Amino acid sequence: MSPSEQKTSPRIVSLLSSNTEMLCEIGLAAALVGISHECDYPESILHLPRVTHARVDPTLTSAEIDRQVNDRLREGDSLYVIDEDALLALRPDILLTQAQCDVCAVNIKHVERALERFDADKQPLSLSFQPETLEDVFDDMAQLGRAVDQPEMAEQAIKRLRRRVDAVTVVAQMAESRPRVLVMEWLDPPMPGGCWTPQLVEMAGGRHALGDSTSKTRAREWEEVAASAAEVLIVSPCGFKIDQTLREIDVFLDRAEVRSLPACSDDRVFVADGAALFNRPGPRLVDTLEFLVQATHPQLSANSGIPFPEDLAMPYRH
Repeated sequence: MSPSEQKTSPRIVSLLSSNTEMLCEIGLAAALVGISHECDYPESILHLPRVTHARVDPTLTSAEIDRQVNDRLREGDSLYVIDEDALLALRPDILLTQAQCDVCAVNIKHVERALERFDADKQPLSLSFQPETLEDVFDDMAQLGRAVDQPEMAEQAIKRLRRRVDAVTVVAQMAESRPRVLVMEWLDPPMPGGCWTPQLVEMAGGRHALGDSTSKTRAREWEEVAASAAEVLIVSPCGFKIDQTLREIDVFLDRAEVRSLPACSDDRVFVADGAALFNRPGPRLVDTLEFLVQATHPQLSANSGIPFPEDLAMPYRH
């Protein structure tokens, strides 16, 4: 971005990590003036002020976090808080938010309340995204590019991502079988990934063992996990880094319903960084797709040139 473009760029605050990553993928990180508490990628934005914080302790176990979330929701409490004074001080022209999941980010009603504190002539434009598929992510990137008057930059970024998707499709089409793949987005209670996750599994040449592209992530019974007969198991709790998952994965794998899965007996279990790969509907879903084809069809992928995200995923033997 040239110096002249930087001067005229809108001031943008992002309340959601996936929106932040979309903006940066387009090449407009310099327009950001504030971010959410969860925004951690790319490193170039980590110095920015944070305008939200969580009211749930993210360091607890899956079961403990689930109890905290449900307790707060029953009491009508917000899981996240906007620092309205900080937001006002940043004087944003555009506010990026979402209307998809109250458990994942600030509720849209709280965003609307914060916007009411701005003078009418200084209220930022609020852009709310709720992608449920990879194609939705590309559409949102295009919309974002138009909103900041950089449609060509957005289109070029989308084209780069589509080329990587096409490379995965070539490998998946060569596969003679479609293994059953189970992606666990939460461990206790068990929640297989919904929304975009089943679609990505299918695109990578697998069959999502529990869940479909029309459903959002929701709790399932342990008996359903066993009945999935998953041949590939990917453990990627929402918001968890690998080290946090490793602290409780053995308890999950020790359950009889999980031990019975072919994936466990065949040593086809993977741990993945949930925040980086599966939980955020942003451009890194293409990284997720590349990982999925590697995990699902390792022999075909070996000579494809498709990278395995070694810092974000790993095979796991119990």
